[in-house]
Amino acid sequence: MPNYLYDTVDLIDTIRTIRTPPKFFLDRYFKVSHYSVSSQIMFDEVLEGLPVMAPFVSPVVQAKPQKRAGFQAKMFAPAYVKPKHFITPGNTITRLPGEGLLGTLSPEARRDRMVVELLAVQKAQIEARWEWMAAKAVIDGAVTVVGEDYPSVNVDFGRSAGNNIIVSGAGNIWSNVAAPIAAQVEAWSTLMLETTGYGGTDIIMAPEIWALFKENNIIIRDADLRRAITNIPNIQPQTAQEGVSFKGQWGEFNLFVYAGRFREQDGTISRAIAATDLIMTAAPSEEGGTGGVHGIRAFGAIEDLDANLQPIDIFPKLWREQDPSGEQIMSQSAPLMIPGRPNAVIKVRVV
Repeated sequence: MPNYLYDTVDLIDTIRTIRTPPKFFLDRYFKVSHYSVSSQIMFDEVLEGLPVMAPFVSPVVQAKPQKRAGFQAKMFAPAYVKPKHFITPGNTITRLPGEGLLGTLSPEARRDRMVVELLAVQKAQIEARWEWMAAKAVIDGAVTVVGEDYPSVNVDFGRSAGNNIIVSGAGNIWSNVAAPIAAQVEAWSTLMLETTGYGGTDIIMAPEIWALFKENNIIIRDADLRRAITNIPNIQPQTAQEGVSFKGQWGEFNLFVYAGRFREQDGTISRAIAATDLIMTAAPSEEGGTGGVHGIRAFGAIEDLDANLQPIDIFPKLWREQDPSGEQIMSQSAPLMIPGRPNAVIKVRVV
């Protein structure tokens, strides 16, 4: 075993340079980051709708002060995400996968490589949890946080009940090829526009719903899938995203099919979007990340003496154990993904 430990700054710099696959909900809808200086995350639910126009008055009439919009301050102490691994002296002696058959690396070099590889695994696990939280916040308007020694807490972001729609009637459900899909989608976008000031930009469907959508009579007649649903040429390099497929544009809407799954530590696998549902959202702007759903990646300060309660998204650390001899490597995060404008999402059960 080498006789040194990585400095915390070195670990932080290392984990920041590790590249991970893009995440659909996280990258598309949560473009703004907030770092709390305390272990709790506070967010304000502003009780206002569309902007109020300034009143007309005579130039010789004194202006009247306006009441400020009310808000509700909400506080949440996030559960920690803290994957940990143990490196034993024997791990540094055994040849690593991909290493020469005779063992070309020294124990010190193997240990260095293992630290980087474990940091990459831990970062991927943490970001998978961020993506799960982002998906739940967008799809359900709420996130239920539960874990070992952490009581179940439901964080409700305050989406209006009117934004959860169930399509009813044999003539309206999407399993009917004559369902008025175009009129329905336009009505949902208008509802969002009237309540938030932002019309829908994205329609995210379960694969089962996409199969119904593309067979609808109106879609086939008025928006032939080979012409009116278009794939806009994009000369920028594109990176595949796990679980999601971009199907093109239909009118002003980007069409996505999302089949992502999430796997818990116990092996339980859950899907993000039910087979009966679709989601309409208003995506934030590319620059600044505001507008639309205005997703915020919020992080509480890490309660660790080595972290000095600093605000950071992932805090890695490494320390030695004497019995049994080895090194522990752990990464910590205290996340909450907040949809700043929760009503810029409409969830619809269409079958």
